Amino acid sequence: RVTFMMILGPQGNTWFRPVHTLEYKEHLMVGYRGFDTKGREVQFPFGHGLSYTEFSLTACTLSSDRIPWDRVSASGDSLEGEVLLTASCTVENTGNKPGAQVVQIYIHEPHPPLRRPEQELKGYAKVHLGPGETRQIDIPLNGRSFMCYDPDRSAWRVDPGRFEIRWGFSSRDIRGAAEVTLLKPGKQ
Repeated sequence: RVTFMMILGPQGNTWFRPVHTLEYKEHLMVGYRGFDTKGREVQFPFGHGLSYTEFSLTACTLSSDRIPWDRVSASGDSLEGEVLLTASCTVENTGNKPGAQVVQIYIHEPHPPLRRPEQELKGYAKVHLGPGETRQIDIPLNGRSFMCYDPDRSAWRVDPGRFEIRWGFSSRDIRGAAEVTLLKPGKQ
């Protein structure tokens, strides 16, 4: 047997305390995407971490500077699609203590056909290094890494053109950049 107690007074009476429906809407320019796009200063940028040591990031390279369109379209919009590009770099612990650092890959489209953030996180890798230790990091990028959602079509979309790949330790601590071109259909 279950009994219920009716709450009397303002907290249970909707005449005194109306019930409101709240709607949560999230859009593309939330968080670091919006702050970076609008150039707003923040105390702790996205991806910022604290460490007892220092790191350097060098030799930022891409496996190719051109991606054929047929590889992009074949990769589809799957999160597990074919690796189109590998972003590599060398991380060195330049301090005197062991530590960990997260290398982050951001993609920037200079002239997007749709509204896009200044840059979007598309890959990352965490590395643990002893003092003076160096390691090469390879971060794969697939077709979905270059896509953005088109609300008018209700579908993911990618357009041929230039993209800038950025390496960094946070969204505001970019240490290297390189360009890649997604070729138009029929071009090699």
